[in-house]
Amino acid sequence: MKEFKPTTLPLGSDRETTKQQKEEKQTFLEDLAKDGFDVNNKENVATLGQMVVVKLNELFSQKYGINVPEDKLPIVFIKEESAPSHVVYNDKEGKKMKTTTIQLPGIDSVLNGNNLAEEIAHFYRFYFEPDEPDEIITDEFFGFLGRKLWEKMLPDISNTEFSVLVDDNGKAEVPSKKEVLHASSLIRQIIKLEKQLVREESDEIKKFKEQRKNAIIYQRGYGYADKVDLEKIHDWQKLFSMPNSEVRKRFFTSNLDYSGL
Repeated sequence: MKEFKPTTLPLGSDRETTKQQKEEKQTFLEDLAKDGFDVNNKENVATLGQMVVVKLNELFSQKYGINVPEDKLPIVFIKEESAPSHVVYNDKEGKKMKTTTIQLPGIDSVLNGNNLAEEIAHFYRFYFEPDEPDEIITDEFFGFLGRKLWEKMLPDISNTEFSVLVDDNGKAEVPSKKEVLHASSLIRQIIKLEKQLVREESDEIKKFKEQRKNAIIYQRGYGYADKVDLEKIHDWQKLFSMPNSEVRKRFFTSNLDYSGL
C-alpha cells in the first residue's frame, strides 16, 4: 500500500508553536467543547478534519486555480497518535483506489495547516499526475511545494477562521544535510541495537532501514522545492500534472525552467 509519510527527521513542523498560537488553539477547542465536540472521539475529529480539508481545497482553488471537486477529495481518517500523517491512494497490489484517504494521528495534526497543506499537495499530485511509477524524491518535491503555497497564503488569512491552523508562523523550512545525517546516524544506532536484541531482521528493523535509506531523498526533494519561485508559476495544475522526468529536468537543477507555467 503506497503511503506518503513525512519523514521522522526534523522538518520544521515539529518546532514549538508560540504561546499566542497555543492560546488561540486552546480557545478554539474550548469553544468546540461547549458545542459538545469531544476531541477524544475519532469520528468527531475526522469530521472536523474533513471540513478543514474542504476549506483548504477551496483556498487552493481561489489562490492557485487548483480545481478538485469536493466529492473527489480524500476522506479523512484518524489513526493512533503515534502514526505519522500520510495519504493513501493505492491498494495492497499497488492499484489506484477509487477513494483516497488522508490519515491523521489526531486533533493537533488536523489543526496544523503546514502539515495538511503538504498532505493535500501529495493528493493533488496523485489526482493530476500521469499514471507513472511512484518516485519518492518527486513526491516530496510536491509535498513541500504544498507547505510553501500555504506559507504564501498566510498574510491573507491571518485574521480569518484559518488563523487557528497556523503553527510557528507557518514557515516551511528544509532540514539541513547535517541534521539529516545526524538523524540517519541515530537510526543506524537503533538498527544495531535492535539486531543485538532480536538477532534477526524484524519488521521493525526493516522499517528503520527504509527510513534511513529515504532520509537524504526526502531532504533533497524538499530542497529542490524550496528553490522554486512561486511567483513564476501561474498554471499549478499543469505543474502537478507534469511527468516525473520533466519535473526533474526542469526543477532538479540550478537553472529552473518555468516556461509554459
